[in-house]
Amino acid sequence: MNQNDPIIEVVNKKLIRNSNFEFIAELKDLTLSDIDYIEKFSNIKNIKSKFTYQIVDNIYIKITFQYNNEV
Repeated sequence: MNQNDPIIEVVNKKLIRNSNFEFIAELKDLTLSDIDYIEKFSNIKNIKSKFTYQIVDNIYIKITFQYNNEV
């Protein structure tokens, strides 16, 4: 995977800080390796309920991480 991918860097930095975040990126900005990486994160047991992603109109990906369930 391209470790210099800015989208994956943002995800990693936010996860390390346990920060809530939500962002939308164009799928064309991600490689298949990046999508696989995001998919793996979404299946980690202690992250699974907090980290979600959704493909929107086959053009965008919406990634959300909510460390705590408080709004």
